[in-house]
Amino acid sequence: MVKTGGEEEFKADAMKKASQYAQGLQFWFFKRKLRIGGKKNGHAIDAPLFPGYVFMGAETMDAYLFEKIKSARNFYHFLSSNMNIISLRGSDLECLHHLIRFGESSGFSRVFFDTNDRIVIVDGLLAGFKGSIISVNRRKQRVKVRIEMCGSINAVDLGYECINKVSL
Repeated sequence: MVKTGGEEEFKADAMKKASQYAQGLQFWFFKRKLRIGGKKNGHAIDAPLFPGYVFMGAETMDAYLFEKIKSARNFYHFLSSNMNIISLRGSDLECLHHLIRFGESSGFSRVFFDTNDRIVIVDGLLAGFKGSIISVNRRKQRVKVRIEMCGSINAVDLGYECINKVSL
């Protein structure tokens, strides 16, 4: 957990301080595209998917690496605490791997609406995602998705672009 808005600065500082001490060290701060101002007059922005959270991957974690990362700018604490660092497992790890496939900044998912007015996801971050859709806002072109990660349930908005269904 890091200071919200300071995720990129943390990543850069932590990598600078710790990369030579940990083989395979990586950090991910996930962002998603959202349309602001509606589909006609709006524009797309990158918004944090999990504000204040940076995910870390390393082959090993020792006390020296712990101290280097802890000293990086904007660092608050490891989850669940600095005394009890947890690693992602099971469905949490599956969710993380799904996000990594799309890179740190995912674009819009492509969707269409079927004859029963249900959303059909063609590709993008939402395709094959194991979260449940709570609501669809067609005007803002957003889908609110329920994601369970690290023992808590989060509702996040993800952007989509609507395509016309093509008959084959």
